[in-house]
Amino acid sequence: RAIIVIGWRDKTHPIKHTKSGFNTIREAREYISSFHQDELVKPCSYTIAEALSLFMDNGLTKLSPSKQTHYKTVANRIKSIWSEDMSSLTVARLQELVKGYTYYPARDIKSLLSHLYKIAIADGVCSMNLSQYIVLPELVEEETVPFTAEEVERIWTDYEIYPISAAALVMIYTGMMPGELCSIKADMIDWEHKVINYGIKTDRRKNAQLLIPDRIVPLLRDLLD
Repeated sequence: RAIIVIGWRDKTHPIKHTKSGFNTIREAREYISSFHQDELVKPCSYTIAEALSLFMDNGLTKLSPSKQTHYKTVANRIKSIWSEDMSSLTVARLQELVKGYTYYPARDIKSLLSHLYKIAIADGVCSMNLSQYIVLPELVEEETVPFTAEEVERIWTDYEIYPISAAALVMIYTGMMPGELCSIKADMIDWEHKVINYGIKTDRRKNAQLLIPDRIVPLLRDLLD
């Protein structure tokens, strides 16, 4: 009996062709040798669009609603390859997808493609995650733009209606970070000398005192209350 693997349903389940009736092992081997390549089952494959559909129906549903919306936005950035077969894509083709994007949008594209390749590899469509070879543009951190005087005054107006605005104003006037503000305790504040004896940013900051401008004293008391 001759048994020939002619294809694969997935990575672990082969499709076999079996033929019996041979008088000798030699005859069976000769039959195997003469089997034509065009009789083999072509390996399964699918397009980027089909891989996206699989991802949206499975992996994406496990993510938060905001993350799902985010990935759907990223999917539109690779719309140019939706109809292309995943098994035929090249690193050069993938690299074109991030051309013109800054670091973070490019990173999102690379991340989405990685998810699609993991699905394709599991289904036996691809043997390697080519997205790992995408070179991202250099990360350029932009300097934070401070609030303008006009914007600060608008927050003061909001404070009369929305008390939570006090948190933004205290951070603006003291330079505190959100983590520092949330960790403030009453005994850290020296009301007499109008300083806060706390900081978490650096060792130097931990030993420094944060000055409390007169204008935000009432706001800080409100936050403590």
